[in-house]
Amino acid sequence: MKQILWAGLFAGIFTSALMAYSGQGQETFRIFTATDGRVIEAKIVSWNPTSRKLQIERNTGRKVWVKPDIFSEEDLTYIKTWISANQFQSNAKFRIKADKVKGKSTDSGRDIHYDLSFDNRTGMPLENVKVDYRLYIDESGHNGRKDTERCVGGQINAEDIPEGKRIKVSTTEERLNKIYKQVAYTESETDIYGYTRTWTAYENKKVQEDRVQGIWLRISGPSIDGKPVVREFCDPSDLNKKFSWVEHPKTVSRARTPSTTTTGNSATKSLLTQAWNYLKGKGVKKDPTKALALYEQAYGMDANKSTAVKIINIYLRESGLRNEAEAELWSKQLEDQQQSGWGYNAMALYFANARNKNSDGEKAVKFALLAADLENDAAWILDTLACAYARNEQFDLAIKTQEKAYKKARSGNESDKRLKGYQDRLDLFKQGLSWPQQ
Repeated sequence: MKQILWAGLFAGIFTSALMAYSGQGQETFRIFTATDGRVIEAKIVSWNPTSRKLQIERNTGRKVWVKPDIFSEEDLTYIKTWISANQFQSNAKFRIKADKVKGKSTDSGRDIHYDLSFDNRTGMPLENVKVDYRLYIDESGHNGRKDTERCVGGQINAEDIPEGKRIKVSTTEERLNKIYKQVAYTESETDIYGYTRTWTAYENKKVQEDRVQGIWLRISGPSIDGKPVVREFCDPSDLNKKFSWVEHPKTVSRARTPSTTTTGNSATKSLLTQAWNYLKGKGVKKDPTKALALYEQAYGMDANKSTAVKIINIYLRESGLRNEAEAELWSKQLEDQQQSGWGYNAMALYFANARNKNSDGEKAVKFALLAADLENDAAWILDTLACAYARNEQFDLAIKTQEKAYKKARSGNESDKRLKGYQDRLDLFKQGLSWPQQ
């Protein structure tokens, strides 16, 4: 009768797989009662579905294989629970999957959560399943801010998972931040006239960007002697080698190897210095091609407007690299990405220069007007526009625009040297001459 009961109890639960499932390894010894009334103190070590036998270890250390039907009804219930827990720990019998779901990315970051699925193939229902999860998030520091990490988590009551069914649950949305701060810095530029302009500029610098390192799950399943068996799952699988389980989730930090991101400022400065040396032949053989590559690399690390203007001027002025289309593309990039007219201004000055064999009044006016619109008719851009009008032999407009530029420059407290330059060019235009004087 016991043999029939056992067969009915476990029929359909186990396949005739050739492997034997190992035990949990954490069970304590308990009293088993045989059908003839004898008792033994032992613990289950493993179950072999092929021979349908249990391996038990007696308190003497001796291990033996036995058929479950030698034990009492109470022990059979315990054995069923033990095997259920054993199957719960099997990747083949209880399948876990975690899919990262990203929300729409914005300037301030994005939301993220995980969709979790649990596929019960243990051959019996799993009851009162609870899922504890931890998300480990890298708070990557930029522009002087240190790298940190935070851990967030929660608990999901998956309740019951019927045999042969799959359920899906989701973690709470977590925000991955992008944090910027406004940085003031002094900027200077020497124009074609030989004058250096210095001003305070402002730029939003990224100081933090979050990235998910992974998710760690602890799933509580069947209980043995009142203690639930816990299954662990990590995505990526080696996450638990990099982090520790955080009992009460909070911000955690660990030492990190400095990356090029955290040392970006010094690396960019080094590239700019090398580029300048190759462009001018200072200490190295002059090589504009190499200079261009270094400037472009520096711009990729720090999208600075001055660096872009240097690239534009190389495409305009270096005979072996001259490419007006590339210069215009870079100018358009400055417009699109930074709402800046600096690139168009550089092109306008190039085409407005009467000593330049490639000078072109129409192109000069075209690019100067684009720059003026982006820079809100600043004094220095009106100065460029006036030179462009003069090169295009529109001297009335040149005079009118230069007078406006001079007035703005004077009210802006520009230096006497700069103001003299504005006046000198105004005098040229009144004589019907282009800049610079032939």
